[in-house]
Amino acid sequence: MDHYTKEAYEKVRKRIVGHIDKLEAVGKTGSGDLFNIKNWRRFGAAFAWDPEVYLDILENPDMPDKELMSKLRNKESALMKKWGVIEKYPLHHIIASRTGGDLGIRTPADEWLEVRERLFQKFGLNPGNGPANLNASGQINELAHLNRIGAKGSVFELAGAPQEVIDELMPKYLHRKGQDLGEGRKIWSEMLRKSPAEKATFLESKITQQLERYADAQSLTRLKWERDLMDSGINVFLEKTDPNGFPLTGFSPESRIENQPLFKALGEAVEVTNSAGKKSSLAQTVANGFVGNKPPTPITAENAILPLDTKEAKKFQKLLRSNGAMRLRVAGMIPFLGAPIGALSKETIQESRDEEIQENPNDPSLKVNRFLDNASGTGDQITTAGYAALGSVPQASSVEMGLGLATVGAGMIIGGEVLSTGTSIPSILIDGGRASYRHYTTPQTTQQKVDKLNTINLNR
Repeated sequence: MDHYTKEAYEKVRKRIVGHIDKLEAVGKTGSGDLFNIKNWRRFGAAFAWDPEVYLDILENPDMPDKELMSKLRNKESALMKKWGVIEKYPLHHIIASRTGGDLGIRTPADEWLEVRERLFQKFGLNPGNGPANLNASGQINELAHLNRIGAKGSVFELAGAPQEVIDELMPKYLHRKGQDLGEGRKIWSEMLRKSPAEKATFLESKITQQLERYADAQSLTRLKWERDLMDSGINVFLEKTDPNGFPLTGFSPESRIENQPLFKALGEAVEVTNSAGKKSSLAQTVANGFVGNKPPTPITAENAILPLDTKEAKKFQKLLRSNGAMRLRVAGMIPFLGAPIGALSKETIQESRDEEIQENPNDPSLKVNRFLDNASGTGDQITTAGYAALGSVPQASSVEMGLGLATVGAGMIIGGEVLSTGTSIPSILIDGGRASYRHYTTPQTTQQKVDKLNTINLNR
């Protein structure tokens, strides 16, 4: 942390402490976050543990109090929401921001930076809202989190839980009795007079206990069932690796936050049919799988479909466009499975290409991409029409008509896949070459460099 950033941090830190002290002395004098001492403590502690997350605050440390609280709260709330692959899926910090109580926010920057570094050297992460401590792996079913059924109106509430499942999870659920964060006032106030080394030693035991509990929860068999089920659905309908080579999973510490809303939309759009013939969304199927009496059946092309005309499918289509067309094109080139996706989003891919061409008018390769994408989408449409022809065979009025429909449908599927695959691959290769060229030749802005460092670890 450079001199100017440290100066801004100290200004904000002292403002937060001032609000806490004032509310302790006179109590609440109004309503809302601004007069809520618990929120100043909670979000203030998160700020102290990982101020690098709050660049907008550090750049404007004199912002009004109401705006300051709003930015402190909204940063965490936004991250919590974006990381979840199912609506109202609880997201847990590996190490709680309130570890050590007010110790962080009341310790001057120079001393606190040393404490943070000591803890980072020991554990490889610190509390706070950085990606090392708050990421996709922190999604934990409420039954494994607080040993209770999920939020009202969620797929988890609808899934429910037999008493035997609740009892089974009792010994290892995350927030069981006995947790000690060291947040009591008497404890942290005594530690304020200690050296950075002593502060770090005090916090080590609090962090170690939380890491042990986190490992217990992560090891739960039911949590693995739930995650494997969701990931199997993701990988049926989307490519198995993204352009940077990371597996497409919704629950890894390396999962990319920009992919999570797309996975969530997919979970709501995909329709799964269970062994009893009952249909439900992928998200509901995943929630049901957690409380089942045996390992759930993975999602496959045989038991799941992506409808083309539902509200959820249209939302998924919109997110595909904003997430990046390449992932869709790779999904669209998966023989037979990806055709409905490619057919669904042909128009949005073309619109996305048109925007790229407008932004980069001197790049002729983008026009080649547009032509290839259009051909690939047409192939997907032909394949999808072939499926429709095959689907109408049972309703044919005669054997001859049924055979004719089957022949035409099969021919359309094969021809469509040849066209789609044959044009998708060159388009992907051109995209990959362009991305590599830009990566190595485009200078990074200061913000991009900061973002890259933060992605590696915001806690150092």
